[in-house]
Order: sequence, then C-alpha cells, then structure tokens
Amino acid sequence: MFVWYAVPVCSYESFLSAAAESTNYASQIVEYFLPEAALFATICGLLAFAAFDLGENRAVSKIAAETFAAACAGLFLVGVMYLALLLEPAQVKTLFSGYLFTSRYVVALKFVVLIAGLFVLHTSRSYVTSSHRPLIEFPIMLALALLFMLLLVGANHVMTMFLALAGFSLNMYILILFDAPQHVSREAGVKYYYLSTLSTGFILYGAFLLYMLHGSGRFDVIDFVLRTQALEEGSVLLQFGMLLMFVGFFFKLSSFPGHL
Repeated sequence: MFVWYAVPVCSYESFLSAAAESTNYASQIVEYFLPEAALFATICGLLAFAAFDLGENRAVSKIAAETFAAACAGLFLVGVMYLALLLEPAQVKTLFSGYLFTSRYVVALKFVVLIAGLFVLHTSRSYVTSSHRPLIEFPIMLALALLFMLLLVGANHVMTMFLALAGFSLNMYILILFDAPQHVSREAGVKYYYLSTLSTGFILYGAFLLYMLHGSGRFDVIDFVLRTQALEEGSVLLQFGMLLMFVGFFFKLSSFPGHL
C-alpha cells in the first residue's frame, strides 16, 4: 500500500518542482533575456511572413525586399532593448542553473555584436537586391547566426558555448554557400566545413577532459580550479584540455591565430 501512495506523492512533488523551475526560467527570460527572445520572435515572424507570402504567389523579389526590411527593423528594436538594459544598475547574475550569465559588460558586448550584425545586414542590401536570384533566406539566416552569437557571449558553461558555436557554424555553412554556382564560394564552404569539423573535435575532447578531471564545465569553476590547482596532479591534462578548447574556439570563429 505504501508504494501505491508514495508514487503519486513523488510524481506530484516532482511536478511542482518542475513547474516552479519553469516559472523561474520564464521570469529570468523576461527580466534578462528579453532582447534574445524578441530576436527569436522576429526570426519566427520572418519565416511565417515568407511562407505565407510565397503561398500567395507574390513576386519573390518583393518578398525578399520586405523580409530584408523587416529583419533590419527587428534588429533595431533588439538594439533599443539592449540600450535599455545598459541603463539599469550594474549586476552580475548567473542564470539557468549556471549555464548563462549576465552583467553590464556582457550586455555591452551583445550590443556591439548586434551593431556589427546590423552593419553586415545593411551593407548586404545591394547584394540581396541585385542578385540574379531572390535571397529570401539571407536575412533570416543572418539573424539566426546573430542569435547564436549573442548566446555565445553570455555563455557560462562549456556545453552552452559548444551548442552556440555549433548553431552559429551551421548558419555560416549556408551563408558561405549562398553563391554555390561560383567556384570560390564552393571552395570556401568546403574549407570552412572541414576546419569547423576538426575544431569541433578539439572542443569536445577538451570538454571531455574537463568533465573527467573536475566534473564541471562552468567557467567560474574552471577559473577557480586553474587558480588554486595549477601545480597539483592532473593540472597538465587540465591545461591540455583548455588548450584544445581554445584552438577549436579560434578555428570556429576564424579568429587570430586560427583565421588562416
């Protein structure tokens, strides 16, 4: 009899715990990640807009121009949200069970990344309008890559960093291969694909070493371990894992010295 009563109680308590955790996550999104949520809503709206307009047999060139203008407006609105967050009191807060974090410095970096994305989108207007084929997907893929880059800036865990980099890279494959009929575009896409695959292996192997040695992938825990256990047993493997992750990270982003 105890088993029959215990199972519903345990399941009900776990349900309440999951509901409270979900409510906490929702409040964190509204309070700290509203710009990212707005950007995600913009991407979904652009997809729905393009799908419905294509179903109405409208001119594809007009749909591409309207999608481009809507993407610029959505990114501008997200930039205004980041400016509003910068005006709030400075705070450093860990979110989503330590997988993400936020501070005024992080918000400022996100704003810089968003401005760079707006600049790329604005300078691509002539490319989109003068192309021999309508590039409806171009602003959508660029906005999606920007969303993953914003999540990367606020990452506080190895897995968060890896998933954000993987999502960013998937969009970069498509953007590089937009002009697939041209030999240069195909060559660049293949080179980036193979280098990105190699760097993914480096990042995953480095993350495996970190988990194997210390059982955590949070950046603050890794920083504490590096500061306090630099000369203890296992520090060589820890430093080797960090080196592999940095090499993969630089290759993923094509940053110096992995830009070659």
